[in-house]
Amino acid sequence: NATEAKKETDAPKDAKQLSFSGEGSKVEWTGRKVTGLHNGGFKTFTGKAWLSADGKTLEKVEVDIDVASVFTDSDGLTKHLKTDDFFNIEKYPKARFVTTEVKAGETYTLTGNLTLRETTKSVSFPAKVKIAGGKLFSDAVTRVVFVQFVLFSTPVGLHHQFTDPGISSGWKLVHTFTTYAIMFPSLVTAFTVI
Repeated sequence: NATEAKKETDAPKDAKQLSFSGEGSKVEWTGRKVTGLHNGGFKTFTGKAWLSADGKTLEKVEVDIDVASVFTDSDGLTKHLKTDDFFNIEKYPKARFVTTEVKAGETYTLTGNLTLRETTKSVSFPAKVKIAGGKLFSDAVTRVVFVQFVLFSTPVGLHHQFTDPGISSGWKLVHTFTTYAIMFPSLVTAFTVI
């Protein structure tokens, strides 16, 4: 659920900062539709994570993504994602996510400002975060990528289903109502900071 952007705060002064990038981490996803699925992600990104002074709790995350580095398992889809229908990489080459609130627990809840196509919205998502030996491990921070598709590919992204002659009108109607519901559980990501 996207809402208006919230005020960003600084990490605590005694927080321990970790850096990560596409050289040792991954931003990947699987997107599903009625007729199949596609795997993709971003190759180029950098970020920072701050841990509490004792190194046991995640305090803040910032991620900058080079949107032009998007990739999928289909050259045609990759080219299309780069157009104005989706990311419009020539006009909007960068995406950014900065947490505004981090709720610790067995599963963290990360709330933050997602900026894409010069529009910033507040989004929240669960993140499994493990901190071991001063290193941060998470399989969910990159779910932010999913939110990008929800916010900026609708309604233009739906035209794929409506122009496919192999899909009946009934399935197109079902797809219209379930697009968002299908995408939440279908997002599969892996994110590691080492």
